Order: sequence, then structure tokens, then C-alpha cells
Amino acid sequence: MVYSQMKESYNAYVPRDRLAALAEGKELPSHTSGSVLFADISGFTQLTEAFEAYLGARNGGEELARVLNQVYAMLIGEVDRTRGSVIGFAGDAITCWFDRDDGSRAVAAALAMQKGMSQFSAVPSPAGGTLGLGLKAAVSTGSVRRFVVGDGAFQLVDIIAGDPVYRVAVVEHYAQRGEVLIDSQTREILGSRATLSEERYDEQENMRVYVIESLEASDLGEPWPDIESLDLPRPVVTPWHISAIRDRLATGLGEFFTELRPATAMFVKFEGIDFEEDPAADHKLHTFFSKVQHIVNDYESIVHQLTIGDKGSFLYAAFGAPVSHEDDTRRALAVALKLQELADTLDFLAPLKIGIGRGTTRTGAYGGPGRRTYGVLGDQVNLAARLMGKAQAGEILVSDEAATEGQKAFKLQVLDPIRVKGKTHPITVHRLEGVADDARHLGHSSYNIPIVGRQAELERLDDLSQKVVQGFGQAVSIVSEVGLGKTRLIEEAIQNASDKGFRLFHGECQTFGANTSYTPWWRVWREYFGLRGNEPLKETEALLETRLKQIDENLAARLPLLGPVLNFSIPDNQLTSTFDAKVRRASLESLLVECLRSEAEQQPLLIVLENVHAIDAISRDLLRTLIQAIARLPILILIARRPSSATEILSPSEVDLDYTHELTLGELSNAEAAELIKLKSKQLFDPQIVLPEKLISSISNRTGKNPFFIEEVMNWIHHEQINVESDQALDSVELPVSLYSLVLSRMDQLDENARITMKVASVIGRVFRAALIWGAYPELGGEPKILSALDTLTESDFTEKEKDNLELAYLFKHVVMHEVAYESLPKELRSKLHESIGLVVEASFPQPTRQILDLLAFHFSRSRNLAKQRKYFLLAGDAARLAYADTAAARYYQAALPLLEEFDQVPVLQNLGLVLELSGDWEGATKNYQAALSLSKKLNRKMNEANCYLRIGDMLRKKGSFDEARPWLKQAQESFEALSDENGIGQVLHSAGTLAAQTGDYDKARKLYTRSMEIRRRLGDESNVASLLSNTGIIVRYQGDLNQALILQEESLSIRRGLKDAWAIGNSLNNLGMAKRYKGDLAGARNDLEEALKILQKVGDRSEIANTLNSLAEVALDQKDTDACENFLLESLKLTREIGNLRAIAFLFEAFASNAALRQRPVRCLKLFGAAQALRETIGAPLPAADQTRIEKTIDLALVSLRDGNPFGIIEEGSALPLAKALDFATSYEN
Repeated sequence: MVYSQMKESYNAYVPRDRLAALAEGKELPSHTSGSVLFADISGFTQLTEAFEAYLGARNGGEELARVLNQVYAMLIGEVDRTRGSVIGFAGDAITCWFDRDDGSRAVAAALAMQKGMSQFSAVPSPAGGTLGLGLKAAVSTGSVRRFVVGDGAFQLVDIIAGDPVYRVAVVEHYAQRGEVLIDSQTREILGSRATLSEERYDEQENMRVYVIESLEASDLGEPWPDIESLDLPRPVVTPWHISAIRDRLATGLGEFFTELRPATAMFVKFEGIDFEEDPAADHKLHTFFSKVQHIVNDYESIVHQLTIGDKGSFLYAAFGAPVSHEDDTRRALAVALKLQELADTLDFLAPLKIGIGRGTTRTGAYGGPGRRTYGVLGDQVNLAARLMGKAQAGEILVSDEAATEGQKAFKLQVLDPIRVKGKTHPITVHRLEGVADDARHLGHSSYNIPIVGRQAELERLDDLSQKVVQGFGQAVSIVSEVGLGKTRLIEEAIQNASDKGFRLFHGECQTFGANTSYTPWWRVWREYFGLRGNEPLKETEALLETRLKQIDENLAARLPLLGPVLNFSIPDNQLTSTFDAKVRRASLESLLVECLRSEAEQQPLLIVLENVHAIDAISRDLLRTLIQAIARLPILILIARRPSSATEILSPSEVDLDYTHELTLGELSNAEAAELIKLKSKQLFDPQIVLPEKLISSISNRTGKNPFFIEEVMNWIHHEQINVESDQALDSVELPVSLYSLVLSRMDQLDENARITMKVASVIGRVFRAALIWGAYPELGGEPKILSALDTLTESDFTEKEKDNLELAYLFKHVVMHEVAYESLPKELRSKLHESIGLVVEASFPQPTRQILDLLAFHFSRSRNLAKQRKYFLLAGDAARLAYADTAAARYYQAALPLLEEFDQVPVLQNLGLVLELSGDWEGATKNYQAALSLSKKLNRKMNEANCYLRIGDMLRKKGSFDEARPWLKQAQESFEALSDENGIGQVLHSAGTLAAQTGDYDKARKLYTRSMEIRRRLGDESNVASLLSNTGIIVRYQGDLNQALILQEESLSIRRGLKDAWAIGNSLNNLGMAKRYKGDLAGARNDLEEALKILQKVGDRSEIANTLNSLAEVALDQKDTDACENFLLESLKLTREIGNLRAIAFLFEAFASNAALRQRPVRCLKLFGAAQALRETIGAPLPAADQTRIEKTIDLALVSLRDGNPFGIIEEGSALPLAKALDFATSYEN
């Protein structure tokens, strides 16, 4: 459930004593006596500034509101306990009435409030440290008047007025944080029961006030009963609610009162009514306030507050909450002028003093369980109140932010900067002097058009698609900010490609996709295989098997690997069950390349991925793999993304490829913007209408010539039924000031059910399943009501149904609509919705796949459920680590660490170090390994300590810091020996043996491998035994003991065949083949390598396949079989080019050169040698010394057969070839 404990209630919006009277069908007396308590929370100004400075206006305001609600719950609880009534709220203060009280109940409540405030004395600040909240409380006693004012069609307001109300304001003025002050009347009544500590004197009012420390206990009476126990008909209570939100209460969805939105605040101070002596005061106030309500309502806004004070009273109206308009500030300015006119017509009122501010506000319900109000809070609201206080009689002061939005329609005079409370520096203010001379009275108020302004980009895409049709793949990245036309341009590109006979595949990254593998590919590959999602698993497997066999019989064995890219689980078979995560990923990518290659032989392909700025690391790697594979395939890849250096798709080595391109979209030109406006006008209005140039210019300038913004503004004009041909009507049009506020305004025109449904859906994602909405938030009313709301959203052009989704699912039509709906929800409410959605997903998937774990981690990460965060950060991190999704794993582990006790942090730090090590972040890995080591020592966890020594030592070995690695590995061995842990000792010996081999100490390496192997045999660890045999076989081959090398490799192969580990079998056959080659058994070597090739092709590890092809080429070269050698090299280069391994390409260029020299093709040999030299220099990979002799022999052989030409010039010619040209030259056999 998403309800908070302060569940909204009809009754909570009425003062408690008024509520009791309504329940009994009685009227409260108009004259009564008792005590007034005024409680003002202090410290919110500093807390507000800190929250907004470090969290931003939206998150800062929301966090502030959360604290505010906690404080109010405590304060109001004390008022209820002592049978008081909260009459009104004023920002961060409350005015309370204790009927027939001699001061005892009010003072007891105030003292209890001060005690309760101790829990808020150290509120954590986002800047670090804490900030304290305090309370100032004042109590006065005497007779007051109680009456009700206002039009019940808008809202009835309970008023308390009289001398005690005036006096309590004076008393509060002298109160300091932590104090409770009372007036002299209360002191006299309480007498000796009150312990006083200090007396203060107000000369102007000739009034003494007293600091009270304690009060003797007395009978405080019965507290109020629970408000839900009062069975009041709704029609009796609803007149006390703000009119615009009665419908919201009727839905039972009070949580949605809490919203973050731009709004304009107006405070109006009025004087002239004598509430103490004038018997007609209540009638006068009712007359004035009702007229104000009507005027404000005419402008579709609301009066939120009416407060009676000692030196004049004030009211507060907000424009933009709870319903926003694009011209809210203009409405506020117009209302301010009308209110001044109203005051002139009421002879009992002095000229008004008005302040207006504009900014982001937190709007919604706040208070305690028994008393709530709807408020609009924020820094600019406070500023509007300060400006009211600074205004002279008849003056309207406007903040700089509000003046900016109203300056075209109103006369605003800038004044000298002034200082106001709550602002560090003087602020600029303006005085509203009237309507501008050229303004008039403010009134109350899929693509069906051609693409505009992207002709150059369209022509470029058309040219590239022509190249694709000719067999030359292209990859295009379309980059722009929101609304500039990425999606629109892609739509045109899709149509163009369709006309040329392309087959389309389309995917999109989701908002939760940054750590969720393959999400943008799910739709692509389901479409490729013709899946709709309703087929039983066996039928799906049969369909996939048939499709794979049509491509290549060998591919069917790798069918289970497709599960992650199809978003469902397929059980492993005998082959894939032996794959570790690294092999699985390599084999899957190879399989998908072959699938695309096969389909591209039938027709050209177009792959579109949108929102790629949100792509996950593994999906990005797959995208790069496909981009590298399409150079000679009729495939066009289009990606759309926002500018972001952090999400570049093409790595530096790939940027040089001549088939990758980037198109950056900017704003439209003036002429293009005008053309789009006219086209949109013809779509929406009478095609014969000629739009005035003034309107065209205004729309163009205000929207920044952003195409999406232009279309939405035109939709808004149409919705508002503005006569675009009328000069007068045009003058009254206040065009939207931002795309955000425009979409928010359109949302506010929806009915409540649709608007709330849209917001809940936004938390699920841009694509959302309908069932998840009613599953996560059943309070919306169940399936029929939600389906109706979804129909409304579709009809209103916010969403559309997902055509290819078997479950009922929808898509936000534009990412901006999704973002605005999501951002309009406050963080607290979003977190509750994320938690609710996470719980539904969790219940639906008792055995979650990695993708589901990512989804659960995403939703719970945005909730406040720390237990679920811990659980799913760790589970998703482990799953990502095992899948070699190192970046995602690191993020999860880093998020989990602050949530864990020290004891649980050690393994997470170790795993974090491991994934950072695998991703090449040596510094980060070292930091986390060291942290794990320190914590292990502190907690006396010897096994973890030993593992840390091993991991640090092994990492230093891999890094090439051999001297640094040795003492760490030694310490690891000693630690494991002290623990008698043979498994750990075996690991250390294995790593130390590899270090010795890397430093050329083959005797030591052999001994260490042998010792490790003895341990592994005792432990029955056949897999590691086989690995150690293979490693030892390579070492003894280096030492020249070829017979022993053969024995060791054959034993390794035998064990691996028994384990049925296909990849490892291929690896052993490769090693055995090379041992036979060095032994001189070239035929045997070739047979083993060819068998290895067949197995590895079945596995699909393209890197290992390429390596085996290289080995076969070397054997063929030894056999002087230059044709076979050339063919092996061509196959290897094709794969290596697709993989993008530039170091391997340099080796292949040299291998091609060696074969060319043997074939007496010296020019080809020297050119390729030059190309290899240039590539090695570019990537910083010089020729290894061990290969220097081989290359020198190749050059010498080429020079012998060179008849004409300068060999150095030929080498230079090869060096000058661009990489793409060098690759073409290498693959051209006839050269």
C-alpha cells in the first residue's frame, strides 16, 4: 500500500471543535472565552536554504516538507491531547483555540510541544552536520469572536478574532526559540501554578509578557476522539474544503495532494475592519472575502489562507496549484489590480498591500493525522509574504522572477534592491502599476504533417542507405537535446528504408535500463525470431531451433544463450552448461552477428535504437560488436541519443571507421519554424486561415524554435479555443514559458483519474504494463477505472498502445511527457510508488532472472525500503559480476556498501575490487581490496584477510608489477597455510607459478604449478588440474622438452573431454596442436587445430576462433601451403575486424606479409609490413622482441624477390594507408 500513516480524511480539514459541532448539528457560539496558542516553527529558513542549495529546488523542497509533516504531527497531537483546535495554518505556524480554557490547557500543550521539539534539534543537513529546528510559542487568554466567512461553493473559513488574537501576536514577537511566553492576563489567572523565569516589556503596546518554565499538573480534560469516529455526511464537510480539490478527496487518493510545481503566490494585507468593537465585522469580512474568492475563481485559481492579525489581516492566493495554466503569473498580476479596485469600492477597507512571487513550490496536504490543510509552500511563497510586508498602502510589489513573466502584459517599475528576511543579499523588486499600453484584459480562459527543416539530414541518411543497399554497412548516431526531432527524423528514415526494401528492427532504452542488461534489444530480437510472447516454452524453443538451423546447423546448440536478449529463461543444454559468463557473452554476440549476417543476405536491414543515452554497458557492448560487424553487410544502424560524453557509443579506435557517422540536430531556422507553425495551423484550424506574423514570431521566439515545443504550443492554443485571427485575442495570449510547464498544464486539463493514472504509470517507465498499475496501486479503483483512464490518456495524445506486446501495455508518446509526469511527483511519493511496484514485481517472480533483479534493484533503489535495497543491490551485483557486466556490478556494490554492517562489508569490498580490476580500474580495485583487508584485520577475519592478500598480489601480477606482487602472494600463502586451507594454498601457488612464467623463471613456474596440481588432485578439482597441466605443458615447451609437453597437453585434453567442457577442449586441442607443430608433426598439429576450430565454432567464441585460425595459418605456412594459409588468415581477419581487436589485426598484417613473402609477392609483403608498423605505432603496441627475428626473415625473403621499386618507399606507402584501406588491401588476395 502507498498510503502514508497520515491518510487523507474529509474530517481532518475542519477545526476539531467546529467538526464536533457539525456532528451534533449545533452552531458554535459567536462570542466565547478561552486561550489562543500561537506556535511558530523556527529554523526552517536555514534548513530550506541548505536543502535547496545541496539537493536542488525540487528535492530540497520535498525533503523540507517531509520534516515539516513530522513536526506538525507532533505539534497537532499535543493540541488534540489537550482538547484544543487548530484554527488555521500560516506556512510554518499554527493558531490554536482552547475553548473555555483558563490558560492551563494551552500552556500545557505549548510546554509539551517544546519538549517534543527536542527530537528535531539536530536535523541532518545535506551539506554535512546538522541544523536545528526550534519552536516559539505564545499563549493569551480572553474573549473572542468566532464566525464563518466565505462562499461554500469555494470554501468556508473558520475565523477567530478579538483582543487575545492580537495580544498573542505581540507576545510571540518577544519569544525566542525554545520558549513559551504568556501575556499578563494568563499570568494572573494561572497565578502560583505557573513557574516564570523572566519578564519582558513592550513599550509601544504597554504590555508585559512572561517566560513560563513549567505549570503545575491539572485536569486537562478528555482528548478529542478519533476524527474517523465522527460519521458526518460528506455534503456537511465538503464546503470546508478548497473547491478544486474536493474531487481529489472523493477519489480517496489524498497522497496525490503532494506535488512539485511552479506556482505564483500572492499575499494581500487588508486593514479597516474592527473585529473587537464593530458588530458588523463578520459581515464586512464575509463580504470582502467572498468577493475575493469570486475574483480569484474567475481566473481559475484559489484562495488558500485567511488570517486575522493584530495589525491588519491578510489572505493568500496561489496561481498554479493545484491546477496550472501557462499564464499563471499574468493571472496573479491581473487579480492584484482587480483586488485594489475592489478595495476602492468597499468604504470600510484601506488600500491593500500586496506581494507577489513566482517559483517552484511544494503543494499538497500537510499537518497531522487529526488536522490537515492544503498548502503551497516554498521560498518564493515566503518572499511574496515579505514583499506584502514591505508594500505601502495601495502598492503591489512583485519579485524579479514574477516580473519577468509578466513584463510584456503589465507596467512594472523596477525599484531599488531591498533587504528582506530570509535572504542573504538585497533582492530586486518591481512595482505593478497597471496593464501595459499594448495589452488588453486577460481572458479567462503520430505525425500528420510533413517533417520540416531537416532536409540536409534526410539527404545524408538517404545517401547512406544507398550505400547499405550496395552492401556497405553504416552506423549513424543522431544527437540532440529533447524535442529537436530525433524521433521525427528516425520516422522519416524508417519510411525511406521501407521504400527501399529494408527489414526494420526497433528498440528503445528504458529509464531503468542503466543497469539492466539487454533491455533495448528485447524487442529487436523477438521481432527477428517472430516471437509474440504467448507461445509455450517448448514451442518457443522449437521455433528458435528451426530458425537457427536454417542459418547454420551448428548454431542450434547455442540456443539457450538467446534467453537474455529475448527476456525469458531457456534451460541450458549440455554444451552451454559448461560455459562461464565470459564465454556465454562472447558466444552470444557471435551468434547474433551470424543471425544478422544471414538475414542481411536476404534483404537490407535497419536497426533503430532510441534513448541510447540510457543504455546499459552490456547492451552498449553488443551494439559496438554489431557496428564492427556490419562493414561489409547491408545493415544500417540508427541510434538516437541526447548529448552526453558519458554515453559515447563509438570507442576512439572505432571513430576512424569510415562507416560511422554522427548527425547533430539544432534548432530550426526562423523560416523553418514559421513553416512548421503554418502546417500545424492547417492541421488544427481551418486550412484557409492565415496566421498573423505576430503570432508566428511570438511562438517561434518563445519556443526557441524547438519543433516538439512548437507543436505542443499549437495544440495548447487549439485546446484553449483562441481565435488566432483576432488581433485582440492574440494580445491576450500568454504563450507557454517552458516545455515542462506546457506539458504540466495539459496534464492538469485531464480528469483526476487519468492524471493520477498517468503519474503512477510514469514511475513504471516510459513503456508500462496496465496490469502493473492496478497491481501496484489498487487504490486507483481497479481494472475498469484504470482502463478508462488509459483510454483518456491515449485519446489526449499522451500515450499509445504497444502493438507488439501481448499483455496490455502502453507507451508515453514522447519522453518529455513521461519525464514531466514523473518529475511532477515529489520524491517521497515516488519512493513509495517505486516500493509498491517493486513488491508486485518481487511477488510475480519468486525466482528472478538477472533482468528482473536489475528491475527490482532499480525500483527499490528509489524507495526508502533499506532492507530491500540491501537485498537486491547485492543479488543484482552478484548476478552482474557473474555475467561479466562489471560496470553494473560495481554500481550495485557501491550502492550496497553504505547499507551494510562492517561484518558484511568485507566480501562486498572484495567483489567490488574484483569487478573494478576486470574493468581495468587498478586504482579503484586496490582501494577496495585494501579497505577489505583493513576491515578483515579489525574484525579478526583471517580467511578474508588471506583472500585479500591473494587478490592484491594477483592483481599486481596481472598489472605487470611483478616485484610488488611477490610479497603479497607470499603473505597470502603463509596466511592460508596457518589456516590449513588447501584450496587457498592451491590458488596462491597457481598465481605464483604464472608470475614466475611471466618473468621467464620457467623452472620455478613448473615447480609451483606441480605443487598446486598435487593439491588440486587431492581435492578432486579436475577442472583446475586440467588448467595446470595445460599451463605446465606450455612451460615445458618453452624449455624445449617437447615430448613432455605433448604428454601434459594430452592428459589435460583427456580430463577436459571427460568434463565435456567444450570451450576448454578447444583450448587444449589448440595447445596440443602447437606442441605438435614445434615437435615437427605438422599434419598432427593441423588435425588437432582443425578439430579445435570445429568445437570453438560450435561454442561461438569468436576471439578463440580467430586465435585458432591464426595457429592453423602458422602451421600451413610451415607446410608451405600458402593457399590454405591465406584462407585461414582471411577468415581470422574477418572475425578480428568485427571484434575490433587492433593488436590482433597488426599481428595478422604481419602474418599476411610472411605468406606474401613465401609466395614471392614482395610488394604486398612490404606494404602490409608498413601497415602493421603504422597500426602498432597508433595503438602503442610495439613489435615483441620474440617476433623480431621472424619479421626480419620475412623482410629479407621479400627483398630477394623484389625486382623493381624502393623497398622503403613501398613500406612507407603501406604505412600511409588508412586502416580501412589497409584492411581492404589485406583481404584482396590478388594483390
